[in-house]
Amino acid sequence: MRVDFEEFARTFGNGVAASDGSDVPVNDLPAAQEALWEMLVRKALQLLPLGLVDLPRIRELLRKYADRPMDLADAALIRIAEREGIRKIFTVDKKDFAVYRIHRRIRPSIIP
Repeated sequence: MRVDFEEFARTFGNGVAASDGSDVPVNDLPAAQEALWEMLVRKALQLLPLGLVDLPRIRELLRKYADRPMDLADAALIRIAEREGIRKIFTVDKKDFAVYRIHRRIRPSIIP
């Protein structure tokens, strides 16, 4: 997923800027999902594909972080970050992502 980080920060700085202009906490899942969908429609976010070439590294990540346990979505985010040179990751799973490393050594920058 490619992100226009300026718009992302405006949208998710301290919560979700809902369609009606109100501020909704990120943990309000329906409102947060709606805001993400709106950003996809406006092309402020771009979904990036995973392919068969990504599977060996995803499997390696799942094994490495099995004690967390890392799930497939987390492993996919780390793999895409590695492949695309992305260092900022949007997640509310700060505890696990504080442990994960990009290219085995780089700590991702977690937002919000």
